[in-house]
Amino acid sequence: MSFITQNVRVKINRSAEDVWNYVSNSKRWTASTKENKGLKIKNKQEAIVQGAKFKQQENVGRVSTSVDGKFMSVVKPKLVAWKGMATYELFNGIIRIKLPEGGIFLLENEDNGTAFSHTVYVDFEDSLKGKLLYWYFKNVVKLDKALHRHNFQEFSYFQKKLGNSISASGA
Repeated sequence: MSFITQNVRVKINRSAEDVWNYVSNSKRWTASTKENKGLKIKNKQEAIVQGAKFKQQENVGRVSTSVDGKFMSVVKPKLVAWKGMATYELFNGIIRIKLPEGGIFLLENEDNGTAFSHTVYVDFEDSLKGKLLYWYFKNVVKLDKALHRHNFQEFSYFQKKLGNSISASGA
């Protein structure tokens, strides 16, 4: 198997509880970048809870993406682990590619605030098709860079809205 991974981390001068309360609202995710087209959590409260399913519509770079996912582990206000199946639409939807994805959001208390990070992965099967898709997404789509830019926009939005941003990084 081959993976494309990406991580973004910001530090916010607020408690983990404050950050959690703000970012756990699905409407705020949709507003965080013009690339986000909608996040729908499929339970009555639209709450991030273990086992809840979700649908995320977004553009990552120039590729339209839809993720059908599930929150696998939720530890308030510290961790959200998710996984799902992403559908990438290439060439204006002429070609649709389904790839497994997942990620971990962490909120860690640090001096004078909270470190907020998201590590995401896209999984490519160990086959000729998987290797060709990996090469295409890595070298043509440049998915690692597109994911980083997309997630960095989201996190920068949260930093700005929560105020007193201290630092931002990502790899």
